Amino acid sequence: MIRPIRPLDVARFVMLGGPSRPNRAFTLDTMAGGPQPKLPLKDAAGASLLLNRKGVCCVTRTEGASVVGIAAARPRSGPRSWEISHLLVESDEDAGCSELFNELNVGVAQRAGERVFMRLQAGGPLAETARHSGFVPCGEETVFLGPKLSLDDEEPIALRMSTPSDEYGLFRLYNAATPASIRLQAGMTFDLWSSSRERVRGRSQEFIYEEGGHVMAWLRATRMARVGHLVMMVHPDAETKTAALVAFGSLELGKSNMMSCVVPAHQQILQSLLSREGYDVIGEYVTLVRSMLAPALVEKARQAVPVSPA
Repeated sequence: MIRPIRPLDVARFVMLGGPSRPNRAFTLDTMAGGPQPKLPLKDAAGASLLLNRKGVCCVTRTEGASVVGIAAARPRSGPRSWEISHLLVESDEDAGCSELFNELNVGVAQRAGERVFMRLQAGGPLAETARHSGFVPCGEETVFLGPKLSLDDEEPIALRMSTPSDEYGLFRLYNAATPASIRLQAGMTFDLWSSSRERVRGRSQEFIYEEGGHVMAWLRATRMARVGHLVMMVHPDAETKTAALVAFGSLELGKSNMMSCVVPAHQQILQSLLSREGYDVIGEYVTLVRSMLAPALVEKARQAVPVSPA
């Protein structure tokens, strides 16, 4: 049975499986450090509060009195695009995942959401289950981890802080730097792209590199504990600046000793640079998206109770 989450559901789920169980869904925050540790029982209460708060769509799957699955989604940067932040299931082969996905999508659609993103570890059977539930792959990413790079041989590059007025320039950069196959699924219009941008926790700063008045690169540096996280987007005509951009980002990470970089598969120059500098690959991920407005409405109509005419 699928139902809304209750305050103690996460604790009940964790206790059923022993001392800990993993969250199989990843966000930009949680993927930056590689595969997540399992959810310890001591954190279950906090997770329950998080998933029961306003603005989160969360469903629970039960078998009798046992909680055997939990899925939760939250908006990204706008109400049209959501992401699955928690997927607590018994295994990657859990047959009940499809039920969780379908019910979660209906709930998101009822909250005016038009698409749901989900990031999973690449190569696992869970991604195939998601495809059978209507999700379509829209990108692959690799996470690299290593000491901060100084790259002393690189000529310093000048960037400035990003401002709200840069949004359209960033959208043009996104169109130039992102393959059409990804944009088709992730968002072709400004409104969808803007709503789909991922948010991060921690002390985060965004920077812009310009040439001739055009935005040619974007960089976000996030300080989280002793590991800094770097994400960037570079115009094809500015890829020769990749190393200088990484060096700039390293400086902005302050006292962080280590740096992780989340690199989409199409950013091959950045991948080659980090590999050459001895960075370790600590995780590989696939992002899927389901445009579920129409299917959700059909499902809602199917569940409606017919009313006899007076």
